[in-house]
Order: sequence, then structure tokens, then C-alpha cells
Amino acid sequence: MKLLFLTIPLLAMVYVMFRIYNILPAFKTLGVVLGIGLLAGMVLMIVFGMEKLPMTLATIIYQTTTSWLFILLYLFMIFLLMDVLRLLNIIPKELLFNSWKGTLIITVVIAAIFVYGNIHYYDKNVWK
Repeated sequence: MKLLFLTIPLLAMVYVMFRIYNILPAFKTLGVVLGIGLLAGMVLMIVFGMEKLPMTLATIIYQTTTSWLFILLYLFMIFLLMDVLRLLNIIPKELLFNSWKGTLIITVVIAAIFVYGNIHYYDKNVWK
């Protein structure tokens, strides 16, 4: 059961990394380096624990590695939706491969979702 719990996010991460690699028109090496850097940060957190790291490094790693699962989930859903829409010929294939326009659309949608979620989270009047 533990293996299944770890395998599903890893498979989703491979899918998202593959889709990001395909959609980025340039700087593919930079994307790969950033992805490996995030994975290395997660491994550092898991293997060494947060107690042994300097406070500033531990804070940066904690803030990036605690939100990666949510970002992964939303990116997975967006890429899966875009792939289904591409298979149904609703969106063009050119939007998902080597495209600045596709990269910009996904970046804006993800940023808008998280900004809205952050505003909604801190707006305490919503619950009254």
C-alpha cells in the first residue's frame, strides 16, 4: 500500500514533467535543471530531515516542498484536460508542443487559481 501511495505521485510527476518539456519552446535544459533541483530538495528534506539543515535553507525547502503536491495535482489536471481536448480536436496540437502561447496560458491559469485560492483563504468574512 505504501508503494502504491508513492508510485501514483511519481507517475503524475513524470507525466507533468514530460508535458512541460514538450510545451516549452526554449530553455528545455533550464526546465530539466529546475525539476531535478526540486526533486533534490524533496530528497534532502526526506533523507536528512529539516532539523539538520540551516534555518534559511530549511525554510526555503519547506515552503517549496510542501506545496509541490498541490501544484502537481493542478498541473496534472490541466495537462490531462488539454490532452483530452486535443484528442477531440477542440484545441490545436500546436498549442501543446513547442509553444510560448500554450506555456503562457498554463502559467496564467495556474497563477490565477492559486492567487484566487490564497485570497479566499485569507478572507475570513467569507465564512460569516
